[in-house]
Amino acid sequence: MVEDLQVECVDKTEQINKLVRQLSTLPSANSISFDFSNPNSAGDARIHLLRVKEQLAAYGKQVEDSIHEAEQLCNDGADALSPEQFHALKEAQFQLRSTYKQLTSHTDAILARSVILFFLLLPLLLILLEILFRGNDEDDPLF
Repeated sequence: MVEDLQVECVDKTEQINKLVRQLSTLPSANSISFDFSNPNSAGDARIHLLRVKEQLAAYGKQVEDSIHEAEQLCNDGADALSPEQFHALKEAQFQLRSTYKQLTSHTDAILARSVILFFLLLPLLLILLEILFRGNDEDDPLF
């Protein structure tokens, strides 16, 4: 029983650390750039952010389950695990929770900002489209 808990602890720690590494390789919200000369830039960035959000959401259940299982293992095996094993599992659990929370919070914040940017650029886009489709009228003060 003690050995089983110790093996399970090592396996769970490795599994959680692997999950943290996987999350770290996802495209991040930081990789988005805005080209203010391109009217589609804000929309493209929003689409990219929504994809990142979907990828993070796909990991949500696995992250939640891993955190819960680690907590349960720490509770069940507190007396059977070595202090090093216990702390390694707790550290992995903390790292997973904080990494996932940071990624989702950051993505949500940038997504909200992209909506604001889109609405700020929309009037400019409409003005540009009006100018382009209105044609060159020599009596128009804009030309």
